Amino acid sequence: MRGRATRASLKSCAACCESPDLPAREFVPACRKSTPRRKHEHPATTIEVVHYRGSAPALQDMLGGRVQFMIDGINLAKPQVDAGRVRAIAFLGGTERHPLLPDVPTASEQGMPNLVVRGWQGFVGRAGTPEPILDELQNAIRDAVADPGVQNIFNGQGIIPRYQDRATMGRLIREETATWQPIIQRLGLRLD
Repeated sequence: MRGRATRASLKSCAACCESPDLPAREFVPACRKSTPRRKHEHPATTIEVVHYRGSAPALQDMLGGRVQFMIDGINLAKPQVDAGRVRAIAFLGGTERHPLLPDVPTASEQGMPNLVVRGWQGFVGRAGTPEPILDELQNAIRDAVADPGVQNIFNGQGIIPRYQDRATMGRLIREETATWQPIIQRLGLRLD
């Protein structure tokens, strides 16, 4: 969801944003009271989406009060949270809190167990790549992810690197496809 801010009912969201202790389970329903023109659907909620060309302009609009909240990665959000410019409402990246924002509860902790949007990257190869080459690549990736220098680079960007073998990664891709494909088809989304 990088680079996208959401704009819902100005009245209900503005009140929510001004309440420093409002949990996400109350924030999201208040924002859903509006009748948005364009919706973003997730298995757990529907909100209006305002598209931006990057996270920085979206953040500027949020700080300027033109949008009420945004969903973004830890690397952009954490400095703003630390400076007191924004308030982190919920961590959406899983059922466990992010180690860089340990005081921010997950959406699951706040009564929304299906509101999980994980970011992940993986390596894929062309169909028919010989098994010995795939094994060699898999071992090299495993070793790189375990390297402390690589870990530090990723951690500095708010990313927790985790190695997964080919079978596990294949299962993840199938699960993500099953989750998102019906929504993508229903909304008629396509890559430009």
